[in-house]
Amino acid sequence: MKGRFVLFFVFVWGITLSVNAQNELKPVQIKQMKWGLDYQIYLKLTNDSSYSLPIEDLFHVLPKNNQSQNPEFTYFPVRFDSGYIEKIRERYPTTADYSFDLTLTEKDPKTLWSALGSSLEGGWVHFINCMLYALETQELDLRAPIMTRPVTKWKPKPLTESYKRTKGWKYYLPMSMKEAHREYKRRKKEGDLEDLSSIPPEWIKMFLKTTDRMYEIDRLSGDFRRVAKIDVIKILLGSRYLGTAQLNYMKNCVLKAVSNYKLRQMPTVLIFDEYEAAVSLALDETGYVMENIIFKNQENLTEEEIAQRKAIINDYITFINLENKLQFQKRLKATYLSPKNEQK
Repeated sequence: MKGRFVLFFVFVWGITLSVNAQNELKPVQIKQMKWGLDYQIYLKLTNDSSYSLPIEDLFHVLPKNNQSQNPEFTYFPVRFDSGYIEKIRERYPTTADYSFDLTLTEKDPKTLWSALGSSLEGGWVHFINCMLYALETQELDLRAPIMTRPVTKWKPKPLTESYKRTKGWKYYLPMSMKEAHREYKRRKKEGDLEDLSSIPPEWIKMFLKTTDRMYEIDRLSGDFRRVAKIDVIKILLGSRYLGTAQLNYMKNCVLKAVSNYKLRQMPTVLIFDEYEAAVSLALDETGYVMENIIFKNQENLTEEEIAQRKAIINDYITFINLENKLQFQKRLKATYLSPKNEQK
């Protein structure tokens, strides 16, 4: 069964370790964290396992000091908080709760956000992270039969903009890189890329440089982490063209993936360069939560200096959570609830 085997990845932002469900007794936490002199972060976990993380391979955070600019979403790829996963499992305890009806009703979602938002709780960052995880575990298959567009000679009269843009697509999303690149360029020219403002710039660069051949090589070789980043962009580019059945299918798959999330995932460590700090972060429905923090040459810092740096970083995380929430509320009103995004 997909998602039931052991996966081990070394990410730019950290390391994630999944184990078999029968070993999942309680969430793994950091018992001890140390900043080594050899450019490594050393972790000792509550299950007595030990790891060394190269600092250069971790996600580096550069705080935005100029708050006068209009901030966009700040996205940190971190693990889910165990409390959040437990809430999802309590709400959807069995696979029967993931069943969906393809019959159109007034209550059916009109957008991907409306399909997933109320079920997942949290804001836009949760929305992105949950889809990313569902893609990584292959619980969400964007090439499933239900995602395939029917072959038909039917044409709307008059021709709609959505028909013109999607008539050549094999799937309800722009799954070929050529289709995705074309849609991206169109949206950029129209100034309509707000959906992608939360995506890390390096993901966008990777997406634009990836050809269909490169994508297939990564997919067939099992590089699901890289493929998932590209597929999230494809989803955001094509989400407004999804039908009711496709929205419900994707909701079903994402909820399954999140509910099956392995609590024994390794903590995620980020480096705050400005303060020479290594911080373990998690994500719950309220936003980012700081779990642990250590500083380079901590033994040479006074208690006052340590307390001051911790307060600054904690305030920064609070600021990021607040700005993410405010920006999404504005976007929800201006974009996701607007008539242009209703299913045509």
